[in-house]
This record gives sequence, C-alpha cells and structure tokens, in this order.
Amino acid sequence: MADDARDIRCTACGKLLARMCDGVLTIQRGELQVTIDGEFRASFVCSQPRCRRLNLISVRSHGARLTAFP
Repeated sequence: MADDARDIRCTACGKLLARMCDGVLTIQRGELQVTIDGEFRASFVCSQPRCRRLNLISVRSHGARLTAFP
C-alpha cells in the first residue's frame, strides 16, 4: 500500500466514506465502486441515519494534499 493512503471519514461520527491513495479517491458501497482522479471537490452526506453530516473534500492535483472541511 502507498505511503499516502488514508481513509476519508465523516467528521462527525467517523464512518468510513472513501479511501484516498496516490491522488485517487475510491468509493465502494456493496458492488458499486467509483474511482475519481485529478483535481476535484467532492461532497459526501454521511449514510448513518443519526448523523447525516455533510462532508466536503478538495484535491488540488494528482498526488497532492487532501483538504477536508467539517
């Protein structure tokens, strides 16, 4: 596994939302898998019924820093 691999978790409850590795964001739910590469912003609404927190992330470029917003 790459050195910069990290989990993207809900800022409120800690539920796993996605994984980031080598500048690539991967979301997997059941048999669905989505991979996003490049410069982007993404928003996630936590799927926990009691949480439902909006989580925002921004990736500036491939392999660059990930910024998470509460």
